[in-house]
Amino acid sequence: MRKALRNIMGIALISVMFLFVAGCGSEDSATLLVSQFRDYIEVKDGEGLYENAQVDEGTHWTVDDAANVVTMLKDDEEQTAEIMAVLAAQAQHYDGDGDKNKSYDLYEDVTQVGPFYIDEVEDEYMIRVRTYDVTLMTEPQATITFLDEEFEANEHGEVDLGKIGPGYYEITGTLETDEGELEAEDSFFMFEFETFTPAINLDFETN
Repeated sequence: MRKALRNIMGIALISVMFLFVAGCGSEDSATLLVSQFRDYIEVKDGEGLYENAQVDEGTHWTVDDAANVVTMLKDDEEQTAEIMAVLAAQAQHYDGDGDKNKSYDLYEDVTQVGPFYIDEVEDEYMIRVRTYDVTLMTEPQATITFLDEEFEANEHGEVDLGKIGPGYYEITGTLETDEGELEAEDSFFMFEFETFTPAINLDFETN
């Protein structure tokens, strides 16, 4: 865990208590988004999260991905605590005022951390979906299937899988060898807090 995220977790209770006491009553507060996100998790409302979160153009993210996220968070208290602390700290950046808030403000650009983050556009707050630009590392010339698309690994075994949002993903591959065709499959849950150009691996049994 890097320094920015450690700092967030270190003041998480302060942020949460300060915000939910001071900000939840305001319909235009960033803090209200934190409360709504918590509610999506509590009732596993993937559709609600999907409809109310903003996705960057060109990023693959579906209602099923949103459902997988809230289900995972409902079942994983540690991950839930981390994302709620991040969102609470971001909301405090926007909603807090005075010297007290400044002493707890963690970083200038609050969009730098989290699978989801709070953004402000034209005086309106929104939850944004993180875009991950994913590279697959595998065998050179392997054929990869991901999100119903086929890719061929380059001479270094790299495949640019494109941009995706948080969620559960499956990947398969085939590799032609002198001994015949090899197959491989794997899955991963994309929910990184600070690495947004991740590399994942798909290994073939080549021995």
